[in-house]
Amino acid sequence: MGVQRGKKVGDLIRKRLEIYRRSGREAEVVELCERCEQAIQEKFPEIIEEFRGIADGSGVSYNELRNFAFQDSAYKYETGSAVECSSFAATKEATADGHPIITKNADLAPRMSADDTVIVYAKPHGRNRYIAVSAWPEWVAGPDGMNEKGLALAGSGVNPIDADEALSQDSRIGIPLYFLQSVIYSNCGDVNEAVEYLKLTPKGCGYGRNLNLVDMKGNLLKAEISYNKVNFLWPYQSASHPTNGFFAGTGHFCSKDMNKLGPSPEKYSGSYRRFDRLMSLLSRSAGSIDFDLARAIMKDHSNGPSDASICRHSSVTNTLGSMVMQPAYLRTWILKGRPCENSYEPFDL
Repeated sequence: MGVQRGKKVGDLIRKRLEIYRRSGREAEVVELCERCEQAIQEKFPEIIEEFRGIADGSGVSYNELRNFAFQDSAYKYETGSAVECSSFAATKEATADGHPIITKNADLAPRMSADDTVIVYAKPHGRNRYIAVSAWPEWVAGPDGMNEKGLALAGSGVNPIDADEALSQDSRIGIPLYFLQSVIYSNCGDVNEAVEYLKLTPKGCGYGRNLNLVDMKGNLLKAEISYNKVNFLWPYQSASHPTNGFFAGTGHFCSKDMNKLGPSPEKYSGSYRRFDRLMSLLSRSAGSIDFDLARAIMKDHSNGPSDASICRHSSVTNTLGSMVMQPAYLRTWILKGRPCENSYEPFDL
């Protein structure tokens, strides 16, 4: 599976590797990447096998590809970085037909291109088929996608402030969340099964994450993940009101337990403004959220169009892609570029 991918996107991988070589980072991360590789090999050797296949298929050195792909676990990023995405998930009483829906706008720095986006159709032998989307062609799977059982994941990055402690304690040594998701797609049938894998984080997460999960049964979960902590948010046990049936995520943690571990409103006002806008739109539409509304929300320009709008336009960050997933129909709608300028195309499992 990795070899096929490497052959198809080899040009993209080689282009990105050349940029990495010029950055001079590789010498700094070799030891860390070797230790992360060992941790992954012990639990999920299929991840390493797929990386080797991607390297072989694209005609690049496995060690160089590994170091490039794993490098996020080696760095502390500046808190308040404005490249994180926007996402939401809704289910049951909150949606028009009672079926779950989950969305994401992928926001990246202007140096990235929508043409770097890779859509992965994966058919692991004896396991779940899945479709995943990524702006990192060198990674296994992708950070957002859905499998044939109707389990769908989409999230937003968070720059956690507990990075110093994590880096000093080497708690970053482990299985990066973005790679672990390929295992979740391949092996899990619902949200509850995925939770058991997510408990392996945050070690090796490399970066914080607001991760929304839904499944065909209508289960909904939001996982807030920093370097040293993971917090699961579930809808109220007695949820029967539409406003209990959705979660949203941008570039900060929202729960009382986790908010202090992410950027403050002063550090990253755009994230808080996008989140407030998402929650306002979802709250007023609770009970009637559907595909058409999801499309409208993801191209919303309140607070802009700017870095603070859901559809982002700025010199710092742009929306370079978007997706809407409907697990009950095993359908993923994918758009390259900004939602206000382009149309979604359907991809079925």
